[in-house]
Amino acid sequence: MPILEAYAQYAKVLCYNNFMSESTAEKLLTLGEIRQLKRKDFLIKEGSKEREVSIVLNGLMRIYFVDGEREVNIFILPELALATDFETYLYGKPGTQYIQCIEDTTVLVLKHEIIQKLLKEDSHFAADLHELMLEQLAASLYRIKTFLLLNAKDRLLALTAQRPELMQRVPLNILASFIGTTKEHVSRIRGELTPKKGKS
Repeated sequence: MPILEAYAQYAKVLCYNNFMSESTAEKLLTLGEIRQLKRKDFLIKEGSKEREVSIVLNGLMRIYFVDGEREVNIFILPELALATDFETYLYGKPGTQYIQCIEDTTVLVLKHEIIQKLLKEDSHFAADLHELMLEQLAASLYRIKTFLLLNAKDRLLALTAQRPELMQRVPLNILASFIGTTKEHVSRIRGELTPKKGKS
């Protein structure tokens, strides 16, 4: 795809459903870096000190921690999600998590110094970023609430209702870890929810 055509397409993605204003999208595409990643590539690894925030333009990623030999998936990042280790971005601490592609993924990478410069110079960007951060906070709080109040079956039902397309895109082992259960339990839940032939 020609560069100008690609940038126009990415601008449409960023402005989809009023995700951000056209002026902000154009500025970010000019100042940021478009990065193409393959399935299983890492955007961030544990120990990373890169202070940057990425916006998923297309594809799918996951954020996970490593606990011994176990991977604990804490977030699934579809299109227009923010991908970063906030402790690293905000405080410059070495990263404690991994961000890896579930699918081939394109991200817009924004360095800390670029974001800080825009925050000082562009009130529209500051307003857009404020809204994005509030959305990210709301998603984090919702995830905490589901783990406090719902069992694994209800968490799967809630995710299916909210983002049904993810059921086909997220591998079973990652999905099971994300809702806090095993692959076998997810398969059983799905079996219970699947209508049996011959029954209404």
